[in-house]
Amino acid sequence: MLRHYILSIIALASFYCSYSQNNFDLNANGGNAFVNDINGRPMYLKTEYIAEGSPYLYEEYCMAEVTLMDGKVYPNVKAKINLEEKLLLYTLDNGTEMIMTSPVKKIKFYNYVSNGVAYPERTFQGHLTALNAEGTAIYEVIAEDSAATLLKQITVTYNDSKGYGQATITRIFKKAENYFAAIPSQNKELRKVEKNKSALTSLFGSKAAAISAFIEQKKLKCKSEEDLTEVFRYYCSL
Repeated sequence: MLRHYILSIIALASFYCSYSQNNFDLNANGGNAFVNDINGRPMYLKTEYIAEGSPYLYEEYCMAEVTLMDGKVYPNVKAKINLEEKLLLYTLDNGTEMIMTSPVKKIKFYNYVSNGVAYPERTFQGHLTALNAEGTAIYEVIAEDSAATLLKQITVTYNDSKGYGQATITRIFKKAENYFAAIPSQNKELRKVEKNKSALTSLFGSKAAAISAFIEQKKLKCKSEEDLTEVFRYYCSL
């Protein structure tokens, strides 16, 4: 009886471990459903230069949740964003790097640690269009509500240089950040958010006086992302 009980426990444990591993493998690979459903094309990387800086949001592939324009959501996808070329990348099981061509609504990167540095959860989207549509700017969602959305556009540009007598090109990547707002969130027009009190309050129309009073009460300088976020969240609460 005892022997039969022990064998049952071992069998159950083996089944659980096998199920857990299979489930982990499925999720860790972004779910086979994502690879099967998504349209993509191989990325052929030609690096004929020495890089200073990076065109990527993160150098490594990070676990993310990908939402397509048709509403399908795929968790635990290994994804990456090339900010300079505005490409959304993912990997196949064999390590092949692919470019997402299916229309993507947004990508949410989970909390992430790289080289001892912790990065918070971050969401990226286009504005009222697919994130990977041709010519679309890539925005990080900083604050979002039906009343207003605060977005951060991160762009990467580069300059090539080659020293006298040198055969190798050095490509220097530079990142720039600008903030934009949609008020209300479904407004097709994005307005640039300047980091000064008068320009910021002017965005809020009839609520400008209330926003100005809030800024003074909180002693906000409106020079940081944290201050801008606090102002937008207050506006959305009115």
